[in-house]
Amino acid sequence: MTEPVPYYQRTLDSFADHIITKAWPRKDGSWHAVLDCSFKTSVSDPDFSPYGYGKDAAEAAAKSAKAIRNDAIGIGKFAPHSVLRADRYDLHFRLMRHWERKERFEAVGINPNDMIRHAAAANWDDWNLEGEWLDCSSDVRTREFCFQLYIAETMFAVREGNLELGLAKETIINAMKAEAVDVGYRTRPTEATWARVNDRIDSAILDISASFAGPKL
Repeated sequence: MTEPVPYYQRTLDSFADHIITKAWPRKDGSWHAVLDCSFKTSVSDPDFSPYGYGKDAAEAAAKSAKAIRNDAIGIGKFAPHSVLRADRYDLHFRLMRHWERKERFEAVGINPNDMIRHAAAANWDDWNLEGEWLDCSSDVRTREFCFQLYIAETMFAVREGNLELGLAKETIINAMKAEAVDVGYRTRPTEATWARVNDRIDSAILDISASFAGPKL
């Protein structure tokens, strides 16, 4: 079996339109999409937001993605913007890392853009992080997004029979620790953070144990 290419060695064109963009509905029923720069506030060219409008999310994403891909190859005013340059840090280690996580949500049957909207609503009280306020405001969303991903992947493995339910909690916590630096290196979890995480994992495990006849805890 061929090993997957690490996200930081991939190309922009290896990611689908709806993965490199984020879309949301407008009041008039149409959809609007822009470049998905993750939850980070320090990405270069923060004002670079090639818009795409369409009758549905797919059309909006396709239009936005076309402008993004054109910019990356030097087509357009001020192109290529720093955030899309293949020789810069942002594209490979911020954007692609985030896009790869979106693909992982899709792989377990969850719409990643739904999870982006969920994570965007997270606040400090959900995580009780230690650090500067601006760092925390960004990292709580990233941590929430990743936390939901670890739960989704673990529960998918349980449903598929590839993991015992009794190992679910350990698996989720290990995933959190393994990616701790990538998720947020400027903020630190507190005792309150881990207590909250522990309760949320227990709740998720109870939900799945009630939804199928699997091994008992």
